[in-house]
Amino acid sequence: MLDADSLPIDAREIYEELLEDALIPLEDLIERMITYREDILEEIAASVEFVDEDLVQALATRSLDLLERIANDYDLDSHQHAQAAVRYLIEDLDDDEDLGSVVGFDDDMEIFNAVVTQLGHTDLIIGF
Repeated sequence: MLDADSLPIDAREIYEELLEDALIPLEDLIERMITYREDILEEIAASVEFVDEDLVQALATRSLDLLERIANDYDLDSHQHAQAAVRYLIEDLDDDEDLGSVVGFDDDMEIFNAVVTQLGHTDLIIGF
């Protein structure tokens, strides 16, 4: 299980719920992530001035990197954790709207960093 002690309680609870969901094929997750990256960056460019676009770009790109690594060296546990992290990002299930605050993506980054650390992909850690 993910060492989630440093994560905000709400984020940890949502993440743990996402872990219980049925697996989505990695190809579908990759497509969802590509679509999300395109859509969110367009939305930020069009109307959201205070969101850290570099952080969003890093989250999207490194999430794709993680999914592709798992697809190339499949492991069920890695799939579950990566899926939960990606869905946490793209589905915006937490109380802090991602686009509604200057720190809206911070919890997404914390979840992502905890997952890549757990899975041994520490070169993907995002530090802003």
